[in-house]
Amino acid sequence: MPNFGELLTLYIERAGITDAELARATGVQRQTIFRWKEGHTARPRYREDVLRIAAKLRLTPPSATNCCLPPASRRSRAAPSSYRLRP
Repeated sequence: MPNFGELLTLYIERAGITDAELARATGVQRQTIFRWKEGHTARPRYREDVLRIAAKLRLTPPSATNCCLPPASRRSRAAPSSYRLRP
């Protein structure tokens, strides 16, 4: 199964947007998008970032789940415990 970075790259290409556009839409730095895509960071730290990514990329619920949630959360359908709320 593709990892988060590979799926993110695929969905960004399908959406026809740039890393900079996604960064602006999600409120993160462009460098953060690069780190996610390159696998330097496994996935976004904050759940809100995940939701904004899915919205900007217009992902269907199954695609958003496959792209953005860790494997254990996909199986249980529960919110990932590893996500933190922004302070």
